[in-house]
Amino acid sequence: MIALSGNTLITDASVDIICSAMFENRAFHQIHICNCGLSTAGKERLQVAAQQTSFILYVISQQVIKQLLPKNSVNLSSISDKATSTLKKSFKLISWNIDAFDTRNPKIFNERINGVVNVIKQEKPDAIFFQEVIPTLLDILKTHLCDYDFYAGNLKNYFVTIFTRRDVFQIQNHSVLSYPWTTMNKNLLTVNGIYRNSIEIDLMTSHLESCDSAVKERIQQLKFCFQKMMNAPKNRIVLFDGDLNLHDHELQQAGNIPAGIYDLWVEMGKKEEYTYTWDMQTNTNLNSSFPRNGFLPRHRFDRLYFRPATTSKIDFKPISFKLQGREMIQPIQRFCSDHWAIQVEFQL
Repeated sequence: MIALSGNTLITDASVDIICSAMFENRAFHQIHICNCGLSTAGKERLQVAAQQTSFILYVISQQVIKQLLPKNSVNLSSISDKATSTLKKSFKLISWNIDAFDTRNPKIFNERINGVVNVIKQEKPDAIFFQEVIPTLLDILKTHLCDYDFYAGNLKNYFVTIFTRRDVFQIQNHSVLSYPWTTMNKNLLTVNGIYRNSIEIDLMTSHLESCDSAVKERIQQLKFCFQKMMNAPKNRIVLFDGDLNLHDHELQQAGNIPAGIYDLWVEMGKKEEYTYTWDMQTNTNLNSSFPRNGFLPRHRFDRLYFRPATTSKIDFKPISFKLQGREMIQPIQRFCSDHWAIQVEFQL
């Protein structure tokens, strides 16, 4: 066990650090805080974190924090430094169709999924949206991404999932809504949570109907998702991303993007290098599916839509949009998936 000791005054500015320390050091069972320099709201946030981590929270009048355990006492500053390093001033999301169907060669499949996991561990996103997940793959992801909680749109055939970092997300609810207009068992997965005890976020992902023959169903599904975004409480941020199998002319048929919702690729400058998320001209995973020297398609199938909160003063501004998973795995000469991952970051 670790014991906290030191002469650090708790103020509102350090509440996030202490909350993170609670989540990262669950061997603690009690913590003493001073009652000066801390607002009522700050105390309430500490109390919520204590409830979630099974801490016993004592408020004392001294300007100290003490963990009354006998073993391995360490200075509070070391814990605070660790907490500060994880207390990012940004929110990061990755969304990725990871092509779980391609299981023909077990070695290649395992190497591809290891590549996906390596990207996730390197980037450390706060939330992950996966599309084209199968049950065996979900078991692998759960094993490797043990710092995350997960939610699935289904557990049969292939489905979508959302992973949220356990130390920064308090999950309030989650839901799966099946589309009335589907012949492929498609649905919308939503996770409602509070990020870092202060920012209310609705996370939504889906894998819309595929192929040209399903244009009508796909458009109806997109309109349904947009409506759900618009209907969310105005104090909540809404992020919707997935493999939407969408073409620009289909978006026009759907009535375009509703006012108040933003396509983050567009908002972040429509950079050419981040346009195509399914790009057979640079991604060779499906080369055998296309005639040699024939036309190689490229599309922006994967899109991320953002609806900011309108009744909250919380700063949540997009600052980065890029694609991940574009490095070839050399031993197998394959990429992690036939889709690139979308990665976005927001300033807090």
